[in-house]
Amino acid sequence: MSNFQLLASLFLSIISFISVSILTPIIIWVSFQKRLVTPVNKRSSHKSSTPPFGGVAFYIIFIVLISFIQVILNESIGYNIIAATSILFMIGLKDDLVHSSAKVKLAGQVAAGLIVVHSANFRISFHGFFDNFTIHPLISILASVCLLILIINAYNLIDGIDGLAAMIGIVASSTYAWLFFTNNDLFFFLLSIITIGVLTAFLRFNLSKKNNKIFMGDCGSLTIGLIIGLLTLRFLAATSSQIPYLLNIEKKILFTTAVLFVPFLDTFRIIVIRIMKRQSPFKADKNHLHHVLLNYGLSHVQASLLLTSAQVSVLTLFYLLL
Repeated sequence: MSNFQLLASLFLSIISFISVSILTPIIIWVSFQKRLVTPVNKRSSHKSSTPPFGGVAFYIIFIVLISFIQVILNESIGYNIIAATSILFMIGLKDDLVHSSAKVKLAGQVAAGLIVVHSANFRISFHGFFDNFTIHPLISILASVCLLILIINAYNLIDGIDGLAAMIGIVASSTYAWLFFTNNDLFFFLLSIITIGVLTAFLRFNLSKKNNKIFMGDCGSLTIGLIIGLLTLRFLAATSSQIPYLLNIEKKILFTTAVLFVPFLDTFRIIVIRIMKRQSPFKADKNHLHHVLLNYGLSHVQASLLLTSAQVSVLTLFYLLL
């Protein structure tokens, strides 16, 4: 990449960080003024009423900056991303304000998935899979949508304690930023950089012990989950790479599992536990990994750092073994 492109990435990271830092206190103030806060209940891991609208700042920044870079780079895929993001943001915002059923959330995720996989940028490439075994394009579309839905929900499920979702999101986005940088995929490199800036700025408020604390809420976790899902699909869809061992689709799938190890592990673990208890897989409970760590006496920050360290360790191990 040229020096100009690197300067553009630095500019966007600073703008996204500053913008979220400015917008979030305003959102917090409005939330308290209108009494739109999450009360403490038996499932809560927090001890005071807190606004759940951090995702509002995310959405505004993503829409503005994605519009900006798609014009500069003449990249039409930005329209698909904006449309899909808007759908999930509105469903998440409704859930934060009143309630969105699991069926409504799933329908929105399917709609968002179909909008983005309309572009070949987000269709999983099975080139070379099982020794060039021919796979019908419809299977590629179905697999892409299903994986996107899995990532969105897995990310949404880890948003249960302070800092965890943001930290995992920063690790995943940083990993993809490196991959897209090495592959000279400028649009998705910049999208990764924006995500890092947004989550880094949010983390300061999410970990706050004062009255400027905020949660990302469903409007935030669904939005970030979608963005990370899109970065994942873009990585899997790429048919070229400057990193030789990531040209093979099987290794790409393993790498994706490593990038999202903690969300995937927590999701599959919680589903197995609920099924074993003969409960609905969609039934909310406090059996998540972060809840287990809290029960062992760890603080929110300690639990988040431990799980994030596990995420980084798995990525490092994957890199060393290949």
